[in-house]
Amino acid sequence: MLRLGKEAACMWLVLLSISMNLFVLKQVNILGLKVTASEALVVGYLLTLNLIQEYYGQKFVRHVVKLTFLSMLAFVLLSRLHLLYRGAPNHEIFSPLPRLFLASLASFFTVQLFDIWLFAKLREKCSGKLLTLRTTISLLLSQTLDTTLFTFLGLWGLVGSPLDVIAFSLLIKGVIILFNAPFVALSRRVVHV
Repeated sequence: MLRLGKEAACMWLVLLSISMNLFVLKQVNILGLKVTASEALVVGYLLTLNLIQEYYGQKFVRHVVKLTFLSMLAFVLLSRLHLLYRGAPNHEIFSPLPRLFLASLASFFTVQLFDIWLFAKLREKCSGKLLTLRTTISLLLSQTLDTTLFTFLGLWGLVGSPLDVIAFSLLIKGVIILFNAPFVALSRRVVHV
């Protein structure tokens, strides 16, 4: 999406933000732990956010965060309106969505602003070099904050063990972030701004 331009990357973030909130209640059993199935989407979101900031600047990335926030809010409102219609066979699927999206919105700005600030500080400290290292550090710290906030605000009482979700989510996100490193390095070759 970055290769297609900043508008495509922005659209990708909107899609990821809605998808990660839809699939957060899908739980999978891995090694005896019940965990959510949206970790890769969350990491992909912040990775794309960092790359947008790297290639298009902090002013544009703040604009993207506002657009993503408004899209998530619009989805919450549309889902609430949809829930007013009774009798649909899958009515219960969207029942916890308002809580999840409100929790997501509450942690959204905290984590996004933290990530934008941290990524800018790391860029300054590294004189614009070491993109892969800066992205990895930023993602690891931002994902720790995001996972902890969202689990307590949105998933408490909805999942079997919130602490299992936090521990395993951080483990999975850490692995995904480390596997993303070559793609971040590759982005220098495919994104021409």
